[in-house]
Amino acid sequence: MAFVGAAGAQRGQAARSRNEVVICRAEDAPSGGAQTPVLRTRREVLSAAAALLAAAGVSAAAPAAFAQDAAVAPPPPPPVEYKFDFRLTGDYKADATAVLGNMRSVTGMARGTPGMADNVAGTRKSMNEFVAQYRRNGKVSGSVSFSTLYTAINTLSGHFQSYGNSYPVPEKRRKRLNAQYVEIEKALARGR
Repeated sequence: MAFVGAAGAQRGQAARSRNEVVICRAEDAPSGGAQTPVLRTRREVLSAAAALLAAAGVSAAAPAAFAQDAAVAPPPPPPVEYKFDFRLTGDYKADATAVLGNMRSVTGMARGTPGMADNVAGTRKSMNEFVAQYRRNGKVSGSVSFSTLYTAINTLSGHFQSYGNSYPVPEKRRKRLNAQYVEIEKALARGR
């Protein structure tokens, strides 16, 4: 049987360097039963332990083999259908509905969605065109649907400006945006 301790831990023995470990082996003990410390380096101790484990048939990958619930990566999400041919029609309700649909699809994308960066770039372009067209229109800019949509556009655009086109919208922000999308749809349905 072997006892391992920090260097110098056994009976005041001083190690010659920080990398030495004191090992007391029972077979090295004199006939009186007292154990004499043997100085070994950490490398020697770890090599001996690795050899012992290898002889016992345990490998470094064994802990993963014994895991009962190994994590399996989820399959990638299906590709999202997206139209890049967004053009303003001049009809506020139709344009707001189209921009809202683009924003909704981009907000729901998960990390690793194929084509996410392209979809986000197209949506950002459509949001910018929409705001540029209707921000100065006095009949539209004062409406409830436009002010809420403008807030949602700023939130979504700010997210992708800060984190890039490949980073999905976090859950807390997604919930807030989805609530705003519902408000916008209600206001558009009422003609406000």
